[in-house]
Amino acid sequence: LNLADTEWRVRELRDQFKGKKLLLGVDDMDIFKGISLKILAMEQLLNIHSEWRGKVVLVQIANPARSKGKDVEDVQAETHSAAKRINATFGSPGYEPVVLINGSVPFYERIAFYTIAECVVVTAVRDGMNLTPYEYIVSRQGGAKLDATLGLSPNTPKKSMLVVSEFIGCSPS
Repeated sequence: LNLADTEWRVRELRDQFKGKKLLLGVDDMDIFKGISLKILAMEQLLNIHSEWRGKVVLVQIANPARSKGKDVEDVQAETHSAAKRINATFGSPGYEPVVLINGSVPFYERIAFYTIAECVVVTAVRDGMNLTPYEYIVSRQGGAKLDATLGLSPNTPKKSMLVVSEFIGCSPS
């Protein structure tokens, strides 16, 4: 949280998504992580709640698949197709509702995304001990340097939301 790289990336992301509610997903690209379900839920949100169009962004960091095969290729194709369709339907100049980042990002950048995201969504349909919710909670607590970067006073309450599938190992906690 105190790395200079994290601080400048938080500043960049804050400016990039200024005025928008940021939802974040960080998952491996595989059949059990439910990435396409998350993207379809974003589409449903924008269909039902038109007042959120232009105001909410889903950033999905899709880490490389740990395996290869037709099932992984199908998931990748479905995910990219859904993201493209949603952006074509609901996007506008300067607004992309689904930002799909293919490939892992450096640790400091992931922490920067956690720091500015108002909600992290973990939609796995089968998963073991997923650490994403824990990393998000710790990152949202921030620290003095990041509070200053975000223009927050130390006493400002931080609001966060965590949406966790019941099918992951950490859901009971």
